[in-house]
Amino acid sequence: MSTLRPLRELVDNVSDAFNPAPTSSKEFLLFSFEAFDAGKKPVTVAESEMKSGKKIVRAGDVLFAKLNPRIPRAWLVRNSGNGTTKLCSTEFVVLRVKKAKELDPEYLTWTLLAPQFLAPIQAQVSSSTKSHQRVRPEFILDKGIPLPPHLEQRRVVSRIKECLSRVEEMQRLREEALDDASALTAAAVRERLDPLVRAGDLIPFGELVAATRLGLVRSKGEQGDGRAFAYFKMNNIARGGRVDVTSMTRVDATPQEARENALTDGDFLFNTRNSFELVGKTGVAPAFPEPLLYNNNILRVRFRDGVLSHYVNFAFQHPFVQKELNLRKSKTTNVCAVYYKSLQTLPIPFPKRADDQKEITTFLKRVESTAIAMESQLDEQESDYPALRESILREAFAGNL
Repeated sequence: MSTLRPLRELVDNVSDAFNPAPTSSKEFLLFSFEAFDAGKKPVTVAESEMKSGKKIVRAGDVLFAKLNPRIPRAWLVRNSGNGTTKLCSTEFVVLRVKKAKELDPEYLTWTLLAPQFLAPIQAQVSSSTKSHQRVRPEFILDKGIPLPPHLEQRRVVSRIKECLSRVEEMQRLREEALDDASALTAAAVRERLDPLVRAGDLIPFGELVAATRLGLVRSKGEQGDGRAFAYFKMNNIARGGRVDVTSMTRVDATPQEARENALTDGDFLFNTRNSFELVGKTGVAPAFPEPLLYNNNILRVRFRDGVLSHYVNFAFQHPFVQKELNLRKSKTTNVCAVYYKSLQTLPIPFPKRADDQKEITTFLKRVESTAIAMESQLDEQESDYPALRESILREAFAGNL
């Protein structure tokens, strides 16, 4: 790459102030942090809705965030908006290229995101809190950028966009694979339980149950680290019949409360109160290395002999059972509940032979384990994409792309 040129030799730091009138309904195109983070699409805003002053910008300007530069934000203002006046947040430094034939604005935008440019800026922030770190515009303007001939700038931009489009395609394919993995267990549940639903092999939930108990009431102020017992709450029941105990709060309890409200491996768990979409989540208590108490918004169910809690948990994921469950949801204001009285009559697809129940459960657990392994592997890939984008930009401005 060519020798570095100080940015202040190539751009002007523009600060054309705009003070909104509180009674004006005139509309503007606003380049805000929120719009950038939501997909880099400026939003149309009425002047009366603006709560603070802005900067006037125009097509070709490059916006660089001086606030929290640890989150890289560089935005090229394009010629859009049907002539609507364009504004931006005062937390952007507005860089206007002095000579377009010398420095291409799009090339400048990508340069500002390159690790070589960002690293010294991110190291020079000043703030009282991490969420409000700022870098001085003068420091930004003092930084040097490589300035090859204009044709080479356009070639570099083209290569960056080509490489990043491939990363986006990789990410899209990963998301499709993740969706497929997430749907795998649901498809297997339908495959194995649809015949039971069609044949009318259904048993009311209450006939499967030996005992139920709601959990321990503890306010938010009675929860936290350093307390005696791990405390299983409704957020520990994930969608799809899974449980997640990677993040647990803790509570204190008397010996009697601990005995009465402890979970054992294999307990069936039903979320009795939540939003309409989430109430009725289910899971099976896992083996846990210490006593595990549970919240009062969860119903602990222990089944009669011969009923497998994992089978019932899979059955609750079937669309037929979900539809029947929705009919039993009782809503008051923004909270929805399912009471055990109505849950007792919930029809559960249930095979007549015990061996069939075991075989179905074994099959579905194997499918679920495969899906979880796939999702875990795909989740690990997600962390690779930011590093890959950073590497592309680093190599581009090192002259290696």
